[in-house]
Amino acid sequence: NWLPKCDLLVDVDLVEYDHLITVDKIDEEALEKEGKKFEDIVNKKSKFSTSAFADPNVKNLQKATVIQFERRGYFIVDKIHSQADGERKVELVYIPDGKTKTMSNLSTKVDQAENVGAKKDDKKKKKGGDKKEETKEEAKDAEPSPADFHKLDVRIGKIKEVWKHAESDKLYCEKIDIGKEVREIGSGLQQFVTQEEMTQDLVCVLANLKMRKLAGFPSTGMVLCASNADHTQVELLRPPTDSKVGERVVVEGYEDKISQEMEKVVDPKKKILEKLLPLLKADAEGYATFMGAKLKTSAGYLKAKTLKDCQIS
Repeated sequence: NWLPKCDLLVDVDLVEYDHLITVDKIDEEALEKEGKKFEDIVNKKSKFSTSAFADPNVKNLQKATVIQFERRGYFIVDKIHSQADGERKVELVYIPDGKTKTMSNLSTKVDQAENVGAKKDDKKKKKGGDKKEETKEEAKDAEPSPADFHKLDVRIGKIKEVWKHAESDKLYCEKIDIGKEVREIGSGLQQFVTQEEMTQDLVCVLANLKMRKLAGFPSTGMVLCASNADHTQVELLRPPTDSKVGERVVVEGYEDKISQEMEKVVDPKKKILEKLLPLLKADAEGYATFMGAKLKTSAGYLKAKTLKDCQIS
């Protein structure tokens, strides 16, 4: 659908789930005859996610709300993630209509001929032929690993100056020393963190982001925070106090995969942030992790002050 070009549009992820197994019925005898194991009939790619923009009113939806998107079907609000500018990113799960065994083909990522109940003989080739099919298969296989954290350039920073945005009751404007330069960054933290707290200790900055304007303020980077599920509690993610300003954060066990050189700016078209940021979480002890592996500097591990088992963004 056409939407107005404005800063009020809401970031959403439209999620769709495929069948967990690739056969209509589990027949252990038939599997044994074919020399197959149970894991051979497990669908290794059963979740598909499409990033999109939605009407500004979507940001007011609560978890478990059901909504219909025109020409897309019904969705239920499953998760709500906080973002650095104070806005929310909404994850909605597609609700099948029960009329077909195939999926909705929401983002054309799903090969319906591979679904349960569909015949491969009925598969129709799209324009572009085998080349497009190969590209799609390659994308499916590119599952993230802890080593992919190197694509996110997280630096230790020190906030030198912070002030309230003149036209926003959510946004702080900051000047942050990240080692080789001082960045201007906007953070939607007025409701959660005092100005004094902002400058007390070191912070963690996602530095290889493309500049974007937040309420007119040019922001180049994002201060990482931990937040609970309903975004009523938000805390700055803190590195050890002995960490060096400008030092790059690494994943434990993958230190050799990450250099201290500045990573290139993330290309929004490649959807790297959409794939990797949801994998940043605080564990049961509050330590920052990426796919379960702890994040650290030369001085120790990154940690949220009180929040545990929550999202980092």
